[in-house]
Amino acid sequence: MESHAKINLALKITGKYPDGYHQLETILQRISLKDRIVLREARKGITVTSDSAAVPLDSTNLACRAAEKIMARFGIDKGVDIHIEKKIPIGAGLGGGSSNAATVLRGLAQMWGLDAGREELSSLARELGADVPFFLYDNCARGFGRGDYLEPISTQCRWWVALIYPKIHISTAWVYGNFSMELTKNGDYIKILQLYLEENKREEIAEKLVNDLESVVFPAYPEIMGLKKDLLEQGASGALMSGSGSSVFGLFQDRSLAEKALKKLIGENEGFLAEFVA
Repeated sequence: MESHAKINLALKITGKYPDGYHQLETILQRISLKDRIVLREARKGITVTSDSAAVPLDSTNLACRAAEKIMARFGIDKGVDIHIEKKIPIGAGLGGGSSNAATVLRGLAQMWGLDAGREELSSLARELGADVPFFLYDNCARGFGRGDYLEPISTQCRWWVALIYPKIHISTAWVYGNFSMELTKNGDYIKILQLYLEENKREEIAEKLVNDLESVVFPAYPEIMGLKKDLLEQGASGALMSGSGSSVFGLFQDRSLAEKALKKLIGENEGFLAEFVA
């Protein structure tokens, strides 16, 4: 089963909950960079394997926890072997682990013929992480709350994505813990960007990309800020850090320009050419 990555076209911090978690609005877009998940029924237990040594093989893996949750919810007394063929870099702000978890939820519901509708799977997904519900169904969506309550966005807009991962692992908890509401950018960016996506206004979309978390990451990691600047200098219509980092992406109307930018900037980084998934 395919397990796609995402990028955040916008991420605005709007407040803070009493439990310390931040309230936000975001626009998520699925892209063609993807892992592959293979599920095989077993007699008992959950086994995780991967072609990547960086993938945890125990219950710290969201894919394993997704299997545990759906088996507990529906009283499944069978087991499953989960194999993850990894392409999405880990800890890069691209939602790879969340996507894997959502793919396991959908895959096991199908494999075992479970009567699990959208709301029930979404409920399980929210228990696993804020990004997980998005990967159940939507290709583009606006997220509310912690980002886990979604409103699908219908768009035909397509971009080539030059994606650069500088191999820097940034703790999401550290980013949010150091965020100050005084650094948030004013303006109704989310609603405006959603409108532009629905109307397929490409250039306007590129101009409205925004991520409040750059205000925390860029001062601490100027090389990430430099990659964003480099992508724009290489002809990207717009560029942004995805999520809490450290990946940065540039939007290109032309595939050859995106490929040229990646070739120029790859250096010691990891680079990926992708496109929006319809």
